[in-house]
Amino acid sequence: MAKLPTAADAEFLRLKSDFAATLPARARLLRELAAQGRDADLVFHCHKLAGVAGSYGFHALTEGADLLEVHVPSLGSGHATIAAGIAWLVECLVASGASGEESPGAKQDQRFEALKSL
Repeated sequence: MAKLPTAADAEFLRLKSDFAATLPARARLLRELAAQGRDADLVFHCHKLAGVAGSYGFHALTEGADLLEVHVPSLGSGHATIAAGIAWLVECLVASGASGEESPGAKQDQRFEALKSL
């Protein structure tokens, strides 16, 4: 038997939509912080993103942001793999913000795989 949507389901979908609408701005911020070499701020915002994205079903965003949070302090945003990972995360944020859903192939990207191998 299929579950009927509840008021809580509708509220969750509204919150998810509201969160998705913030993703392009988060992408711009991360790109700017990396370009300016503001690694501490980049780590802070990756931490915030990692903490909330998974709650709304954006698990690749959570995992990627978490990996950046862990590795940026020791390697820096200028490190080739980190820079590629930031570019991947920015692209995922923009795409997820536009669609309201996580890209099904996000975790198959080579840049994501490279981050995981650090």
